[in-house]
This record gives sequence, C-alpha cells and structure tokens, in this order.
Amino acid sequence: MKSLIRLGLVNALFLLSATLTAQIKGKVTDSLNNPMQGISVYIKDSFVGTVTNQDGAFYLGKLPNEKGEIAFKSLGYQSEIKPYDLKSSSSYFEISLKEELISLEEVTLSASENPAHAIMRAAQRKRKEHLLTHSTYRANFYSKGVVSTKNLPRKILPQEIDLSDEALDSTRSGILYLSET
Repeated sequence: MKSLIRLGLVNALFLLSATLTAQIKGKVTDSLNNPMQGISVYIKDSFVGTVTNQDGAFYLGKLPNEKGEIAFKSLGYQSEIKPYDLKSSSSYFEISLKEELISLEEVTLSASENPAHAIMRAAQRKRKEHLLTHSTYRANFYSKGVVSTKNLPRKILPQEIDLSDEALDSTRSGILYLSET
C-alpha cells in the first residue's frame, strides 16, 4: 500500500512539474507553406524570445505568465501577434507570415575621401625611412562608419522624430548612426 502511495505521489510531482514549466512550441511558414528560418518569436512585454530554426520550428520555455501575447516578426514580412492562454488553449502555434513590400522613393549615395587614406599614403611614402629606424611596430585598428537616414517610410520608422534631439545630422532630416570599433 505504501509503495502505491509513493508511486502516486511521484506521478503527481511529474505532472505538476510539467504544468509549472509552461512552454510554447510551433512552426512558422511563408504564404507558400515553406518553413521560415530566423523569424523573431517573443512574448510581448518580456525578455523571453527566440528565433526559428531551419525547419521554421521554435520553442519558448519558462514563460513569464500563463496568458499573454506572442509576436512573430521579420523584415519583409507582416508581423503577427497572437494571444495565448496556456490553461484554455493549445500551446502549439502554426503561423503563416505574408510578405510585405517596402519601397523607398529615393536613395542618394555620395562618396568623399576618407581622411585616413591621406595618412596611410604619407606613412607608405616614409616606409623605407621607418624600416631603418624601427625594428618592430605595434598597431591599433580603428574603423568608423556613419549612416544618416532621410524620410524613412512609416513601416520602418513608426515613431515621430524629435527635432530637439542631438542625434540628428547637420541637415536635421534624419537620425545619425555612428559606429566605431
């Protein structure tokens, strides 16, 4: 009789642990039913998320709440947001994302000489002189990139740009991004 009670308690603990570790699984496909790799899947208003694998499958474990919204997003596709309730509905989602075309009206590319090139040419001209005076060298790598945006469509930049912000470029027409390594 005691062993039967122990067996019942062990089974109850396994069932309880399965319900305590709430999870969501699923698959994401495109409109032609092809699996989609690299789709962002996350629980809204939380830090729980993942991306789909090469088969379009995803798994989210240790969910913050039994109820909430799950979001599916990828560039070039319409986002999907689905509610979930782990007590009353299935924890398996099959999502089909539709393509979303975004066209930019104007692209302007301009080039100017990088100031580092003049420094490099001067160093190359003095190469022989430096080889005679120094036996070793040490170098630090530096890379700088700047991107300025103008008139982005609402689909890419949905919020208004605050013109009082110091992050705008000199023409005050877009956000300036700077990357240095």
